[in-house]
Amino acid sequence: MPLFHTRVIEKHIKHVEQISDNHAEILGAWAENLAKGIYDSETQNDGEFIQCILINVLGYVGSSEGQSWTVAKNQPVGKGNVDVALGD
Repeated sequence: MPLFHTRVIEKHIKHVEQISDNHAEILGAWAENLAKGIYDSETQNDGEFIQCILINVLGYVGSSEGQSWTVAKNQPVGKGNVDVALGD
């Protein structure tokens, strides 16, 4: 199951002019590590995914920032929990 629905990506990518060098470097390193099999466990690397991709690239704010957060790990939902909650 993909992280983002194709329709959502297509809608938002129209507004992207160019990826910054810093973001390109982060995304390139992530892709390289995926190809090498370094990120082979979903839960083993979820904290690194949150920090690298969601916070550093996409701009979400973690709860450790001491302000209103927009990303949180292992949030309760119904009778279970979600690995990552996004919102504000």
